Amino acid sequence: MIYLGLACAIIFAIVFLARYKKRAIKSAFAKGWTWVESSRMSQPEVAGNTVSFNLTGQAQYLPNFDRKKPYTRLNVQSSGVVHSVTGGEPTVNLFILCKGEDWQGAEFKRWWSKQSCGPNGSLAISLDPADWRSVSAAVTGDKYPDKFAAALKNIEGAGVTFGGAGGRGKGWTGPATVILTVS
Repeated sequence: MIYLGLACAIIFAIVFLARYKKRAIKSAFAKGWTWVESSRMSQPEVAGNTVSFNLTGQAQYLPNFDRKKPYTRLNVQSSGVVHSVTGGEPTVNLFILCKGEDWQGAEFKRWWSKQSCGPNGSLAISLDPADWRSVSAAVTGDKYPDKFAAALKNIEGAGVTFGGAGGRGKGWTGPATVILTVS
């Protein structure tokens, strides 16, 4: 009987945490720049189009949930040591987060710029569908222009992701100070 009660308590905790996580992500939407799928990161400092933070944990996604159109320009300045969690050179990409994203990898709910830059670099990208790819790196906007157009009409937020050889959004670690300028 004790094991049955313990099993029920564990199942309840798992269901509660799964629902809480979704609510926590949704409740962060109104707060502008907010870390998602990242760990041990302090809230970034924002001044106009400049976002800065100390890379003390693992940085993965940094969307601006107040932004309803994509960013097309990015400048990155880093001081300190930046590592990609998955190895290789650290990269940063612009990305679009669409309404209805549940972070389970659904195609057409997240789009990344094909072009990326390193910890000290910049990029400028157009809104041409050929310059963007969806969750699956093989799915590009020019192959699915209707899906990309729908994404642009249903933006939940826009921002940057940090990755490397293992993919976009897989994470950076420091220690470093990172300054992003977006437009």
